[in-house]
Amino acid sequence: LGGDEFAVLIPDIQDEGQLGAPAARIIEALEPTCLLNGHQLHITASIGIAIYPENGETIEDLVESADSAMYRAKENGRNNYQFFDEDMHAQAIGRMELERDLQGALERDEFVLFFQPLLNVKTGELKCFEALLRWQHPRLGLVQPDEFIPLLEDRGLIVPVGEWVLERACQQVSEWNESFGTIGVAVNVSPRQFDDPGLVDAVTRALDKSGLSASQLELEVTENLVMRNIDTAVDKLQELKKLGVRIAVDDFGTGQSQLVYLVRFPVDTLKIDKSVTQMIGSREGNMIAKMVVDMGHNLGLELVAEGVETEAQLEFVAELGCQVYQGYLSTRPLAPEDCVRWLEERMPDDEPFATPLLAGYRI
Repeated sequence: LGGDEFAVLIPDIQDEGQLGAPAARIIEALEPTCLLNGHQLHITASIGIAIYPENGETIEDLVESADSAMYRAKENGRNNYQFFDEDMHAQAIGRMELERDLQGALERDEFVLFFQPLLNVKTGELKCFEALLRWQHPRLGLVQPDEFIPLLEDRGLIVPVGEWVLERACQQVSEWNESFGTIGVAVNVSPRQFDDPGLVDAVTRALDKSGLSASQLELEVTENLVMRNIDTAVDKLQELKKLGVRIAVDDFGTGQSQLVYLVRFPVDTLKIDKSVTQMIGSREGNMIAKMVVDMGHNLGLELVAEGVETEAQLEFVAELGCQVYQGYLSTRPLAPEDCVRWLEERMPDDEPFATPLLAGYRI
């Protein structure tokens, strides 16, 4: 059906239970690692299943139903299969409306930034900000990123939005430098952005336009992104590091990282995923958190604990040796004007911040 979409037709099905087995076999067949010119490739499949005539009496209706089920499979972590149901139909209509509106959201300047501070675990001092992308929809109000970021990815809109993110984030903190001292900016890089050959040029343009030093820019990539094709990821990260920017691995602890591979990555920071932090308190959760932190220590990297919501979690990550934390325990993400007021309240009366600040921008 497209570059990465395929249809499988299975006739003479007596009940839907017969369709689960071939779907599972397709997923299983793709599990082994593929070697292509010395590179390791990992392939997954998200499968949506529609049944005639219950889910559509025409080819168009059946494909639309299967497509809706496929999106549910992606939402459930990908690499699984889902059957179509009527709830998906309503969701599909809503998704189609969002996709339509997304086409012009960038040109209409509907994206806005929210910022969440990252604090020193021991002293509570401000280390940096992570800025979160929101969509100010004219009819629906503030749309959360998990509702529209997958659509940007799937429809190929994430690259121009990502370039806007780079330029706007660098410009914003460049303006803040005038009032609050040296502030850096971290920008999250999506998989499609990372694969785009124009990424290095986009980073260079954003720095040139804003006047921001490369050392004040940190690019965040997810653990799964760099592990999917290690050799290619190493080459791209090294190319970015030559510009002088910092590199952080986000969502660390959710993938299949191996220390032997992580040593090859030119990274400065590991951001421990909130799913790991929120497991703290149970015996298993404490063991997993310690294992993840120990790996970061072995790499000699700065460790950021994401999703800290309780004092107990903060105390535990402090004992493990995490240097920085973020989460609702400190504050929820702030609108730009609220963020400025928050900075002003914390700024000493007689001087600007003595230590560099790092403002992060995540999409």
